[in-house]
Amino acid sequence: MTDFNLTQLFKHPQYGLLALIACLFGIYLAVVWRTGDIAYFGMSILFLLAAATLLWENHPNFIYQHNLLASLTGTGLIGWLVWRSVILSSNQQLELRLFPLVSALAVALIASGFRGLWQYRRELAIMFFLGVPGILLNLVDIAPLTAKFATLLLSYSGFTASHQDVWITTSAGTIEVYDNCSGLEGSIYLVGMAVICLTLYPVRRAKQIVAFLAAALIGFSVNGTRIAIMATLASPKDQPAFLYWHEGEGLLLFGVLAVVLFAGVYWMLYRLELWQRKRAI
Repeated sequence: MTDFNLTQLFKHPQYGLLALIACLFGIYLAVVWRTGDIAYFGMSILFLLAAATLLWENHPNFIYQHNLLASLTGTGLIGWLVWRSVILSSNQQLELRLFPLVSALAVALIASGFRGLWQYRRELAIMFFLGVPGILLNLVDIAPLTAKFATLLLSYSGFTASHQDVWITTSAGTIEVYDNCSGLEGSIYLVGMAVICLTLYPVRRAKQIVAFLAAALIGFSVNGTRIAIMATLASPKDQPAFLYWHEGEGLLLFGVLAVVLFAGVYWMLYRLELWQRKRAI
């Protein structure tokens, strides 16, 4: 039996660093769960598992080098994260969304210093798409475009529908498309999934562009379809059904549908990539 001591830990710092980042992400998931955002919690697990897979596969190849300034910076960031995690709530979206990226950045600084950050670019990119794009939701409003798309779907499906800005009117009543229901967030998460897929199962540049476009379009169109369904349920008597698709299991079902559709598209792209590689041999 081999005794484990601090000397071995210093010789193999990657294990201590992996334990540190596991603790940080455990804290992060606990905070997200506390906010009650189940959809974001599930998406966080998916992104974290992808980053963890990359870390585990590549940790023997990372270059670990100590830098005092970088270590102090990373330690300070971790201290700030732990302190803020005690009081973070759903109303503090900025800090909550930054938590994954700042955590990964802090551990990377401690592990390899400023000069070694580039070797963690794929893991940092995944953490970036998990949280940071969500901050941009307050800067971009595509709700009018979503309302127009949903109205077109209804019209082509035989319903009498019209829209004005973010308002959709049908024979059942009128609904308003809020900015957080516009589908932008879902599209951003699917773009993040595209980053994960491209990292784990790389394809050539043309297919990368197709993957990103498919992610954005699928996220937007699937949500637009959900909005169209909700517009037909605007009548007060259909309120339970409306709430089901707005914030109940129906919302999660459409999220799963978007993920499955994108996974199917990327599977075809990757199969095509493998076929082209075989032909080139």
